[in-house]
Amino acid sequence: MIDPADAAAELRSTGATTVRASRAGIGWAIGGSIAFAAVGAALLVGAVAAGSAAGIPAALVGAAAVLFFGVVGVPVLVHRAATADRAVRLDRHGVLLGDGSRAPWTAVRSARLETLLGQRFVVLRLDGPHAAAGLRPPQRLLARWNAGLLRRRRDARPGRWALALPTQLERSPAELLRLVQAARGLARD
Repeated sequence: MIDPADAAAELRSTGATTVRASRAGIGWAIGGSIAFAAVGAALLVGAVAAGSAAGIPAALVGAAAVLFFGVVGVPVLVHRAATADRAVRLDRHGVLLGDGSRAPWTAVRSARLETLLGQRFVVLRLDGPHAAAGLRPPQRLLARWNAGLLRRRRDARPGRWALALPTQLERSPAELLRLVQAARGLARD
């Protein structure tokens, strides 16, 4: 792991820095997803084997767990592990995520720490007619959903898009926010 001071120095000297994902954190998340999918499969099999209408709620919960954690969660997390070396790239042009999504600084209205669903994230508030043009479809969907969550909480106008940068990084959210603010500063210079 690069020392936070070294990442800031790298950003100042080269105009770019990359924040890697924590492979251990992703590994634990993959293990948890597999475990929840297995529990869901057990619920589903048990409910079907019982063969009564009383097992329908358990079957629905089991099917939902298998779909969410097994079919969606595990592949997404495996992709994150495969792109761990380039989870977040910051440069004078904007933010590039491991999935290829890009948010230019010209579209970023603000960057700050937010709590979404009980977890701390660095959230970029995007505004403008083409603010989400560089986001890939899954990120675009999440950015729209995050904006809705923030709007309901307290913000009268959070913007149409709220891009939450990945967690499970080799940096804390506060360290990542400092790097984001430094990279935004390079864009203004």
